[in-house]
Amino acid sequence: MKFEDYTYTRPNMDEVKASFHTALEQFKAADNIEKQNDAMNKINEVRGHLGTMFNLCSIRHSVDTNDEFYKAEQDYMDEIAPVVEGLISEYYEALVSS
Repeated sequence: MKFEDYTYTRPNMDEVKASFHTALEQFKAADNIEKQNDAMNKINEVRGHLGTMFNLCSIRHSVDTNDEFYKAEQDYMDEIAPVVEGLISEYYEALVSS
């Protein structure tokens, strides 16, 4: 697949947080490793998608810093980055506590 074929979509943080917290609660409530592993896979799927969107946005903005669309998207990504890092910290805390 060529780079230009990848589709960028702005992450909807309400949906991201809901999906992430649902999977995180499943992880915390799991009574065996299989359930924890399923929840971790869901969390990593959310993280993977977010990481892809962050990278696509960053690269496309870097290629043409005058592109107004990706300039605005990069501003949005910069704004949500601390929220995403907070979610990841919650996940790591749950891993350490398990």
